[in-house]
Amino acid sequence: MVDEHPADKVVPGVVCAGLIIDDEGRILLVKAERWNNMYALPGGHIDLGERVIDAVKREMKEETNLDVDDIRFIRWGEFIFGKEFYEKRHFIYFHYSSDLKNKDVKLNDEAQSFIWVLPREALMLPITENVRDTATEYLKKQG
Repeated sequence: MVDEHPADKVVPGVVCAGLIIDDEGRILLVKAERWNNMYALPGGHIDLGERVIDAVKREMKEETNLDVDDIRFIRWGEFIFGKEFYEKRHFIYFHYSSDLKNKDVKLNDEAQSFIWVLPREALMLPITENVRDTATEYLKKQG
């Protein structure tokens, strides 16, 4: 894999990810080797000059083949040298929820599998800490 963001090695990487929500209220989780084979959210780096919302749409499409809309902010956070990631990194992340326009998931090479689960069910799975915090916050906002 080519490191497209070498500056992240010396400064925090700015990333975005999203809870993609289907018409049954389920969210898409991807299992990724780089996250220690835990379930994570599709997402990635925000490019220089790119608006965060545009990065969310682009990353969802690149990683899952899904087109999303009605993008809503959930929370931001920091991931600092966590053991869940395959290398020592510092990320500042922005998490959103979104609805999908199509349901034909086709993963790129960054994830090995995916599942659709209700947000409460996701909390019972091996998920990353930041996904747990985001799913919990999403559930609070839903009432």
